[in-house]
Amino acid sequence: HWPTAALGWGAAGVALAVLLWGVRGGSASAAAAVVGGASMGWFLLLLSAWQGREGSTYAAVGALTAAFMAGLVVGSLVTRGREASAGRWLPALLAGGAAFSLLLAGTVTLRPSGAAIVAALVLAGTLTGAAFPGLACRIAPQQPRRGAGWGFAADELGAAVGALLFGVLLTPWVGMTAGAAALAVVQLAAAAGLGWGQPGRRG
Repeated sequence: HWPTAALGWGAAGVALAVLLWGVRGGSASAAAAVVGGASMGWFLLLLSAWQGREGSTYAAVGALTAAFMAGLVVGSLVTRGREASAGRWLPALLAGGAAFSLLLAGTVTLRPSGAAIVAALVLAGTLTGAAFPGLACRIAPQQPRRGAGWGFAADELGAAVGALLFGVLLTPWVGMTAGAAALAVVQLAAAAGLGWGQPGRRG
């Protein structure tokens, strides 16, 4: 099946690029882009799961979006005031995101309950929000405002790419399971790159 093979090679190529970039300069900007792409991928996958269960997202899309945004707030509050420590355990957080992607790969096509989908959206938002302070600290340890700006820009770029890939290519062509698994591979590469690289370089 050529779309699945193309996805595998594409995910491996992106993962290698992210890993090498991270090792070379500890590029937290690359990790921020991965976080943005992952958050958008999670959101679209879970909305697709809701649609597969209920037949439509129109009546609930506002509530589902609110659940994800609530998670963002929770994650940001958890790491508020602890930016330095957040930067140190950022690789572990990205690895946790990869585990969440694998969990979605194994369950998202099994028609999970509405409550499970909402809970997953809150968790997805929490993981995303918790990453922001650590990313800003890793990008510019002595200039948190500059780091936040670079991190936000990279995150939005990653989210745009994630929306394009998951909305237009991955879900229609290879399915939700393969798309979530590919996302986990890239997230693990970003985690490894941050773990081996040095903070403070945009790369």
